Amino acid sequence: MEVWKAFKTSPASNGKTIPEDTVCPLCGAPHQYIYDNNGGNGQYLCKVCGQTFITGEQVTSPLVLVCPYCGHTLVAVKDRKHFVVHKCVNKNCSYYKSNLKLLPNDLEPSEKHKYKLHYIYREFTLDFFSMDLNNLPSWATSFKFRKNNAHIMGLCLTYHVNLGLSLRKTAEAMREIHNINISHTMVASYARTASVLIKPFVDTFDYKPSNNLAADETYIKVKGLKGYIWLIMDTVSRSILGYQVSKSRDVGSCILTMRMAFDKFKEFPGKALKFIADGYSAYPLAAQQFKIEKGWDFDITQVIGLTNDDAVSKNIALLNRKLSV
Repeated sequence: MEVWKAFKTSPASNGKTIPEDTVCPLCGAPHQYIYDNNGGNGQYLCKVCGQTFITGEQVTSPLVLVCPYCGHTLVAVKDRKHFVVHKCVNKNCSYYKSNLKLLPNDLEPSEKHKYKLHYIYREFTLDFFSMDLNNLPSWATSFKFRKNNAHIMGLCLTYHVNLGLSLRKTAEAMREIHNINISHTMVASYARTASVLIKPFVDTFDYKPSNNLAADETYIKVKGLKGYIWLIMDTVSRSILGYQVSKSRDVGSCILTMRMAFDKFKEFPGKALKFIADGYSAYPLAAQQFKIEKGWDFDITQVIGLTNDDAVSKNIALLNRKLSV
């Protein structure tokens, strides 16, 4: 028997007329048990189960994030480009107290702000795990030739890509060597169209990756525009498994690059994966999101500094010396 049948019928609302087709979405109580909760503005209250809803749809309360160590509500302290930083400000939190004990004894009180002592959670505002990694741009076209043919296009790509000639030098070579009059803009169109049509084959190729990956990002400038390129390489086969070009050095591009690389695995190796990156904080943050979204738990080894004076770099250098003997 439904829960609402155990209650006695009482005045339906505070003088407001409730539509007869209004039903509580939680317990199924009919309109006789529904109360007009906000003066005719569309929100109702079920007197049986206490559920509030709007025109038949359940009203969801705002998301509340709590600290897993003390249970206190987290406070939003920073709003970044792709995520919001929430922080536990409870001074009696066990996580905060344990981190306080790890501080150096001779640390000045004014220097304590340099250490992250409180529990921090980053709530992402974009779903990087639902984005399509293999979509083609809108300007991508097919190989339909009006004036030239596939052989001429192959010659253009050979000069421009294989020999590294510029667009104008490629057009000049076509005129001087093959007596073919073609503009440099047509050479650019051939190269651009070929690149986007070959991209799906390159991205979905079975590279048979090993469990040893290395990641890095670097600053680039193309035609005066600043950008960053992200690369993840299989250190055994030297194959590029993941890549992204972005306008900013943010964690979103890092996640997309790692997604592209991990998609090459038929079965994710988990803890068996050896993932080496630099000291940028985006990599462990991205790994945290993979654990939350996909349940993939893996460790990241971060090599810090160009001088390679950290413990990880010293161990790698020692291993290389032993192998070279």
